[in-house]
Amino acid sequence: MRSAAILSLIFLAVALTSARAAPATIEGSWRGSGIVTYRNGADNVQCRVRYTRLTAKSFAVRLSSRRKAAATS
Repeated sequence: MRSAAILSLIFLAVALTSARAAPATIEGSWRGSGIVTYRNGADNVQCRVRYTRLTAKSFAVRLSSRRKAAATS
């Protein structure tokens, strides 16, 4: 039992050290879809975003979206 507790503490220490060492970033990509509604109708849309690090404090953002077939209300 005691060795299991010690082993658990070692794994916890390693996990916390690894998490702390990783820099915070939003670099990567995201995609999703949804419905944009207007007073007179709605459109299905799909979006993609790509974040690329430019400097230590800034990112480039590339956005692409497209309209799908009209949504039914």
